[in-house]
Amino acid sequence: MRVAQGRVDLDPGDLARFAVVAASFPRPEPVPPGRWLHESSDRLWLELVTQLCVIGGRRPLDAMWQSGEITLLALDRLLTIERRGRDTAYWYTHELLARNGVRYVSAGASTPSVKARQIVDAAVSPLLVRDGTFLLHEILAPHLSQPPDWSEASRQRERAARLALVRVVAGFGMKSASDFLKHLGAAQNLIAFDSRIKSVLRDVFGLSEADQRRLVGHTPRYEALERPFVEEACPHIGLSPALLDALLFTNAREARRFFAAGGRRDQ
Repeated sequence: MRVAQGRVDLDPGDLARFAVVAASFPRPEPVPPGRWLHESSDRLWLELVTQLCVIGGRRPLDAMWQSGEITLLALDRLLTIERRGRDTAYWYTHELLARNGVRYVSAGASTPSVKARQIVDAAVSPLLVRDGTFLLHEILAPHLSQPPDWSEASRQRERAARLALVRVVAGFGMKSASDFLKHLGAAQNLIAFDSRIKSVLRDVFGLSEADQRRLVGHTPRYEALERPFVEEACPHIGLSPALLDALLFTNAREARRFFAAGGRRDQ
C-alpha cells in the first residue's frame, strides 16, 4: 500500500496478498445484521461501556460479561451514584474497572482513569441519555432504520451513523465508532483499524506506522485508508468489509508470521 496526495492505493500484488490471507484462515461468523434493533437500551448501554473500555484489550471486558460484573455499570446504577457527586461516580467506576484488570486503569491511581470518566460523562450526557434511557436507537435510526447489507447504499448509511457517534460520544474516534457498529450488527461496510490490523498493514502490506498514524487520526484520511479495502480488496476476495476486518483481527499474528516466513510480500 502507498499514500500519495491524501489517497491510499494498493501496490501491485496487494490483491493477491489479500487473497492469500482470505484463503489461509477460516471465514469468521458474521454478526447477525440488525442485532442492535432487537436489543434493549439497557443492553446497548453496557455495549457502549464495553467499547469505551476495550482500548488495550477486550479480554477483561469479556470476563466482566461472563461474571456479571459488567451489570454493576448499568445506567440506572451509575446515575444513582452520580447523584451523590460526579467524583463519587468516577471513583466507583474506576475502582470497578481496576478490580477487573481493565487496561490503563490502575488500582493505585491518584485520579480516576480516562475510561472511568468517559463512562460517567456518557451517562450524564443529554446527547446520549434522556430520563434515564440510553438514546442509541434515536441516534442511529435516522441512518440505520434497517439491517445493513454489503452494498454501496448501506455503506453510505453506515458512514453517516459512524460520524453521528463520533460527534456525540466523547472518547469515540473513527475506529471506536466503526468497531461499535460492527459489534452491534449495524455495519457491514466499515473497517476498525485497531492495533492488530495495523500490524498487518505494516508487516504484510508495507504501510508505515507514521503513515498509519496520519491516516487513522483524521476523519477524511481514515476513510481514504478504508477505501481500497471496501472498493477493491473485498470484492476481489468475496468478503464483506466487516468479515475481512474480523478475519484480519483474529489472525493478525499468524498472517504476519506467514509472510515473514516467505509468503508473497514481494509479489
